[in-house]
Amino acid sequence: MDNKNQTARLESVINIAEEEEKKAITALAKCREELQGQERQLDDLNLYLKEYQENMVNPDSYGDISQVRNRYAFLNKLDLAISSQQSQIEAWQEQENMLRQVWMEKRVRCRALAKASSNREELFKREQRKKEQKMVDDINSGRSARGK
Repeated sequence: MDNKNQTARLESVINIAEEEEKKAITALAKCREELQGQERQLDDLNLYLKEYQENMVNPDSYGDISQVRNRYAFLNKLDLAISSQQSQIEAWQEQENMLRQVWMEKRVRCRALAKASSNREELFKREQRKKEQKMVDDINSGRSARGK
């Protein structure tokens, strides 16, 4: 009965560890999804900047001095937005690295518990086989003692 209780407790711990691993991988997946969205936003901003700069090269689009100032002010704001977006991406990358580390730790723990459970089960089976063999040997030695 003691072995059954220990096995049940170990299975309970394994189930909890597996649930924690699932939560960790889900959090990592959500973070990756957000990071990819942030990277797409940065790509869009860079593309928009490139298109805007190409339009500024056209001499017909210069206009008066206030339009030129407004365009350069807008370019500065766009550069700031790109810089801010890059900072956001770096923060999400750090978050992703941290979540990956957490997931890997949970995964290793889960695998170690599963291995311990497997080893425990194998040990129990081996002990059972030894007991059965001893019983068979005792029965056989009793028969051979009676046969003499």
